[in-house]
Amino acid sequence: MKQSARLVQESKESLVRSFMQLPLDIVLEMFCHLHPRTLLAISRTSKELRAMVLSRRLAGVWSKSREGSGVPEPPAGFSEPRWASLLFDTRRCQVRMHKQRS
Repeated sequence: MKQSARLVQESKESLVRSFMQLPLDIVLEMFCHLHPRTLLAISRTSKELRAMVLSRRLAGVWSKSREGSGVPEPPAGFSEPRWASLLFDTRRCQVRMHKQRS
């Protein structure tokens, strides 16, 4: 790995460690004001943040995030994170409608 790439990686890891040291109530309050798309992105930045953001204890945070963003409620059987993933995950395959030839 090049030295510059290694420095960038170390810097990112340092930021995540610093963030994880913030008091939990402050982190949760910040998360409530984020868009669900942003919460989804945060859940993909590190194993530690993924575990935190996808914890069942944070279901209320996801709901507040969704309500504050004007995103519709998830259908029955969908968790808030799963619903956000379905709506905002750009990595998923999308079906394209093709015009029928006449």
